[in-house]
Amino acid sequence: MSASILRYATVYGPGETGHGVVSKLIQAVLVGQPPVIDGDGLDEHDYIHVADAAEATLRRAAAPRRGRVTTSDRVGTTTLDLARLV
Repeated sequence: MSASILRYATVYGPGETGHGVVSKLIQAVLVGQPPVIDGDGLDEHDYIHVADAAEATLRRAAAPRRGRVTTSDRVGTTTLDLARLV
C-alpha cells in the first residue's frame, strides 16, 4: 500500500459559507460595500479554486505517488491584491 498526502492551498469556490476571505470580499462588493481587510493586507496566500483542487485529487488518485504533494502553483497573492481584483 502507498499513500499520498495532498497539501491544499487556500481553497475557495461555490458553496462557501462566508468564512473565507474570497467569499467575504465578494459579498461586500456585491452589496455595494468596500472590501474590509484585516491588518495591512500584505499577508500572502496561494489560492486554488475548488474545481482545481478536486481535479488535483482525482489526478493523484489515478496515478498514485508516495509522499507529499502541494496542490498549488506556489504563487502568493496578498489580501490587498485580492481585494483589488474583486
